[in-house]
Amino acid sequence: MQNYPTLLFLILLGLIGSTQHVQAQKKVAEIDSLPTLRPVLRLNLVGIGVGLEAPASPRLSVYIEAGASFYLHEFTDIQGQPDSRIMGIPYATMQVRYYYNIARRQRLGKQVSYQSGNFLGIAAPYISATPNTSMLTGLGPVWGHQRQLGDAGFSGFVIGAGFYLPDSDGGGGATPQIRLNLNTWLGVGFAF
Repeated sequence: MQNYPTLLFLILLGLIGSTQHVQAQKKVAEIDSLPTLRPVLRLNLVGIGVGLEAPASPRLSVYIEAGASFYLHEFTDIQGQPDSRIMGIPYATMQVRYYYNIARRQRLGKQVSYQSGNFLGIAAPYISATPNTSMLTGLGPVWGHQRQLGDAGFSGFVIGAGFYLPDSDGGGGATPQIRLNLNTWLGVGFAF
C-alpha cells in the first residue's frame, strides 16, 4: 500500500517526460522541414531604397536598406514669399527579423519564398532629421508583415516602438535626448 503513491508518481513523471520528448521531436522535425531562406535583393519604391535580406537560420534574417524618402518642404523665401520644394531625406535601417509563422504558412500551402511571412524583430534606423541638420539614431522592437506579389514583387510593413537619440545640432549647446517614437517602415517594389 505504501508503494502505490510512489508508483503513481513515477508513472506520472514518465508520462510527462515522454510527452515533452515527443513535443521536442515535433519541433525539431518542423524546423528541419522549413524552406531554406535565400538572400533577397529588394528595390523599394516607397521613397527610393535598395535593401538586402540575408538569412542567418531557417527563421532568422538580417535586412539592411538605404535610400531616401521625400516630402514637400514649405518655407518663406528671402523676399517673404511662400515657397515650397520637394526635399529628400537620406536614411538607412537594419532589422533583425525572426519569422515565426513560416512552418504554418507552408503547411497551409501559402507562399513562403522571398521571406513571405510575419516576423518579430529589432530595428535600428538612422534617419536625417532635416536635410541640413542632425541625424536620428534609434533602436526598438518591431512586428512586421511581408508578402511576395507575383513573380518578383513584394509588399511589407513594419510597426513598433522606437527609442531615438537625436544628435546635437552642431551648435554645441544641444543636449542629446532619448524619446519614444513610432517606428514604421513601408515597402512595395521588386525582389530579386
